[in-house]
Amino acid sequence: MAPPRWTSAEQLMWLQNEVSTYLQMQKEKKLVRFFELLYPKWFRSENSPDDNDTSIDQSSLDLDAAVNEIIAELDHENAIIPISDVEKQSNLDAELAEVLKDAIKHRHKKLQEWFRNNTKGKTRPGRTLMSKVLSTMLGQRARGTRDLKEVKVYSQLHYESKVKPLVSDDIRENKLALPDQRLHAVRHHTSECFAKESEDVKDGVRIETQHINAARKLGSVAVGNDRTKEEIYRAIQELPIVLGQIFKELSTLTGGWHYSLVMGGPDPLCEGDIMTLSYHHGKTPDGLSFKVSTPNFHEQYLLPFERHLDHIYGLQLIYE
Repeated sequence: MAPPRWTSAEQLMWLQNEVSTYLQMQKEKKLVRFFELLYPKWFRSENSPDDNDTSIDQSSLDLDAAVNEIIAELDHENAIIPISDVEKQSNLDAELAEVLKDAIKHRHKKLQEWFRNNTKGKTRPGRTLMSKVLSTMLGQRARGTRDLKEVKVYSQLHYESKVKPLVSDDIRENKLALPDQRLHAVRHHTSECFAKESEDVKDGVRIETQHINAARKLGSVAVGNDRTKEEIYRAIQELPIVLGQIFKELSTLTGGWHYSLVMGGPDPLCEGDIMTLSYHHGKTPDGLSFKVSTPNFHEQYLLPFERHLDHIYGLQLIYE
């Protein structure tokens, strides 16, 4: 299992937007200067982690919380204190100064590691094409090279008949309202059901897994036809990251245009429900997006779109 992410989706998108600058300054041998400029921007309030993002490593929240709390003690809103200046703060006692110093050092290290790990093999800033962004961020490239696991194939074969009833009961009995709670229920019951299956069933799944993986390597399985509910949900979660990259490039190409997008479709984890999202690129001089600056945005824009989607998917259900 992959370790918990130490960034929120917004932080990840912010870091990815800095990659081209990193590569350019790396080429110019100015990485020290790059990080000198990056660190203060990172600690500003708009990049603080979201406490409600359950996929973020808790230690990340604790470290950033320590920095923010001590900065608040100084009564300087959005203040940034470089490590070299910690000792100069006369109104910080020695213990607080040491906590702040350690927290900032740790975050600096994490940022440096992130750029090293996420720029391997990249030598030119700005070479990422939109198709590459889409395939990378939504997992198509990875799905074309990595083998499916047996439990995932088991889910494809038996989710509706064996797993779904247990998930539905769990959601109803425990009132699981949050998407991550439902996703956890899907994972838990799928793994549990697979573990309890007879050896005959497991052998069948194993054979099917080998067949699918061999076919995928030969390119005979159409991309998208074998996506699980979990994969679809994860792709939806990553949409803000992908769209951030796309609209940043589009804004540059179109001379600074702003973009607002509404999107939606069936909820992959809750059959019969419709999900809607909106994404907005560009802000007013006051820092407000179109959504934030528009009263009753949901009622004016998302509700009509939801009704439109209900009509589309409602008709599909009728004809199915």
